[in-house]
Amino acid sequence: MNKSDPCFHRNFRGHKGSVHAVSFHKSLQQIASGGSDKAVMVWSMKPKLRAFKLMGHKSLITDVCFSPTENWLASCSKDNTIRLWQPNAMGQTEVVKGHTAPVRSVCFAPDGQRLLSSSDDKTCKLWHVPTLRFQATFNGHTNWVQTSKISPDGILAASGSDDKTLRIWDLATQTCIKTFYEHTDSILCVRFHKDSTLVGSCSNDQSLKLWDLRSGKLVQSYDNQSCVYRHIDFHPNGDFLLSGGDDMNVRIWDLREGRELYTIEGHDKPVRCVRFCPTGENFVSSGDDGMVMLWKTNFTNQNEEIEAPNNSENIPKPRLEAPKPHHSKAKKNKSKAAPSIKNGVRLKRKKHILTSSQAIPAPHRIANPNIIQTESPGLAAQIPEAFSSVMEDILDQLKLITNSLTVFEKRISLIEQTLDSQRESTI
Repeated sequence: MNKSDPCFHRNFRGHKGSVHAVSFHKSLQQIASGGSDKAVMVWSMKPKLRAFKLMGHKSLITDVCFSPTENWLASCSKDNTIRLWQPNAMGQTEVVKGHTAPVRSVCFAPDGQRLLSSSDDKTCKLWHVPTLRFQATFNGHTNWVQTSKISPDGILAASGSDDKTLRIWDLATQTCIKTFYEHTDSILCVRFHKDSTLVGSCSNDQSLKLWDLRSGKLVQSYDNQSCVYRHIDFHPNGDFLLSGGDDMNVRIWDLREGRELYTIEGHDKPVRCVRFCPTGENFVSSGDDGMVMLWKTNFTNQNEEIEAPNNSENIPKPRLEAPKPHHSKAKKNKSKAAPSIKNGVRLKRKKHILTSSQAIPAPHRIANPNIIQTESPGLAAQIPEAFSSVMEDILDQLKLITNSLTVFEKRISLIEQTLDSQRESTI
C-alpha cells in the first residue's frame, strides 16, 4: 500500500444496529452519528474519550448534520421531528415540529441561520435556526422526498424523491427552477459541488449521476449493475467524489478523468453514509454493520498522478463538457483479484490489490476495546485502562453534581413558595 493511498485510521463502536448518518464538526474534533437504535452519538476525535449519547427521538435516526457556524447539531427521525442538540455531556435539545411524516434529511445553510429538511410528506421545509421558526415549504414532488441539500453559496437547494426526479429550488423565491428526469428509480442522495454549478445524485436505479446546472444537462453517469449507491459526497477541492453502497464498499471517483479511482472494502454490510471532513484530509463511512469508520484520505496531496491543480477553474469544467459514461466493473475486478482477505480491510487502486501481509486488520474485529487501529498493520496504540477509569469517574462526578443542583433548585422553589404563602397570610 502506498503512502498516497487512503488508509483506515480508527473506528467508533457503540450503536446497536444500522448507522444511517454521520457528520463532521467544523472544528474536526467531533463526529456525530445516528442510527436505528434511536440514538445520536457524538464521538471525540481524541482517542478513548467517552462519546456523548443523546436520546430523545422516538424512532430511528435518518440524518444528522453539524452547523457550519454555531455549536449546534441537527438530527431528524421517523418520529416526524427535527431536533437541535448541544453536542456536549448535558445534551440540551430543542424540538422542531412541522412535518406530518418521517423526516429524511436535514442540512444547514452555509451561514448557519437556516435549516432545510425533507420528508415523506412530499415536501421540503426551510427553518430559521435562531428562532426555530418555520420559513417556507417547497411543494412539487409527488412522492416521498428522500434527500435535500443547500448549495455552498446558499442560493439554491436540491432535492431528490421517490418520484424519480431531482429538483433545483431558488431559496429566495421558493420556486422550482429546474427538474431532472433521467433517473429511473428513487433518488437517495443529492450533493452540490463546491462551485454550486454541479449537482451529484445517486439512485435505486444503480447509477450515480452528475448534472451541470448552467447547461441543464447530464454530464457524467457512473452505472453499476451489481449494487445500489446509497450515499455520496464531494471532496472539498471538487476533484473527487465519495460513494457508499449495498456492495459493502466505499468508492472514490476521479471526476477529472471520469473513472473509479479506489474501491475500499471494510464494512460487513451495506454502507449507508459517507462524508468528507471540511478539510478533505479524512472521510468517514457508516453502515448496517453498526460501524463508524474513520479513514485518512492521503491521495489528494501526495499522489502525483491525481494531484489537485492549483487553479480551481480548471476543474471539473474541461472534462465535464465532454464526459464518457463509465460502467463500474467491481465484480470483474473481484474475480481477477488475489485470494480474498478475511478479517481485514482491502483497498483497490487501479490494478493494485493489497496482499494479506499489507492488509489493515478490520477495526470491528479487534478483541481489546482499548486498542485503536493505526495505519500500520502491526502497530496499535494502547490506551491505559487507568486512564479510561479516571475519565469514567470524572463523568460520574459530573452527573452527581448535576443531580445535586437539580435537588437544590427544587428546594429553593419550595422555600420560595413557603415564603410567599407566609407573606400572604400576614397581609
